[in-house]
This record gives sequence, structure tokens and C-alpha cells, in this order.
Amino acid sequence: ERLAFAHDAIWESVRAQINDRARQAMHLQFALTLLDARPLASEAEAVFRIASQILQADACQLESRQRLAFIELLLEAAGQAKASAAAPTALRYLRYARHLLEAVQPANLKLARSVALLYTRCLILNADYVAAEHDIQRLLSQASAPLERAELYKLKCEICSLRGDYAGAINTAADGLASLGVNLPTQPTFEQAQQAWLEVQQALEQ
Repeated sequence: ERLAFAHDAIWESVRAQINDRARQAMHLQFALTLLDARPLASEAEAVFRIASQILQADACQLESRQRLAFIELLLEAAGQAKASAAAPTALRYLRYARHLLEAVQPANLKLARSVALLYTRCLILNADYVAAEHDIQRLLSQASAPLERAELYKLKCEICSLRGDYAGAINTAADGLASLGVNLPTQPTFEQAQQAWLEVQQALEQ
């Protein structure tokens, strides 16, 4: 324990002499050992260290419990990377998490949604709006819960605002509300605006 190479170049030289299969198995063992020894409240550096090992591990050798633990760790690492505005790093973690999710049986829908939603947010942070919009449409086609749909429409509005399309953001918000059964005209008549104002005043007086 607590042993380390004196210089990264030495480690890289040793690593280059190990064949791919053995190296992937080695990284898998590193990841499992680090994950088992991880304290509950880990610093970001510890989380990233484990995530780095997971990315280089052989996923085919994972048990179901280990696979889920790896996905959750990658999700956590991606969240911390996003908080530091490191979108490319977060996306790399999430892509591998999605790869690991493909073999999870039975499917863990809650975990899959968390990964997909954070992936979309990271695409937006990375200014890849076309890919983000594609993901949002796919997620909307699968979402039935009102809160899920509201969150996705919120992301659509965010993309419009980042593009400077404020009218589009308003229309998107109206479409989102309409999908939830709330009809809000984007260009109300004077009478509609006056009636809405009266209703607000009456509500405040109650």
C-alpha cells in the first residue's frame, strides 16, 4: 500500500509493456479497489481518480452490482466535472456510463434518465445545441411524468435563450405549458391581458 512510481514516465513505460487485455483487467482491479476503499465523503480528486480507472477497465468482466456502482460513480464524476465547466470531461464519463447501462438487466430506468438528462445538460454547456435538441426530443417522446417534461422544456428554453432567440424561448415555454394542460397565449389580446391582471389582483386580495 501507498507505493507509487517516482515519475509518470516510468509508469507509462511499464504500462506500455502490458498487453491490452491484461491492462484492462488491471485497471478494473484498480477501480474496484479504489471504490471499495473510498470514504463516503470523497473529494473530487478521489472521484476523478476512480473514474479514470473505470474508463480504462474491461466492462465485460463486471458483475451487475459492480456495473451499477461504476455507473453511479461516473454520474457523480460527471456532475462534478460539469460544476467545474469541464463539459468534454463530463461527456466522456457519461458516454461510458451509457455504454455500461446497455448491459444492465433489468433496465434501471431511473439511473438511465439521470445519465441522459445530465448528458443533455453537458451538451448544452459544451455549446452542442443540435445534439442537445436531438436528445431532448428523444427524451420527450419517452417522458410521461409532468416534472420530467417540464424539465426538458426548460432545457429547450435555455437553448433558445443561449442562441439569442428570445421569442423562440417564449413560444417553447408556452408549448411546454400547453403539453401540461396550461394554455397561455404568447400574444394575448388587450382583453385577455386585462382579465389576467384582474384575476391576479383578486388572488392577491384573498
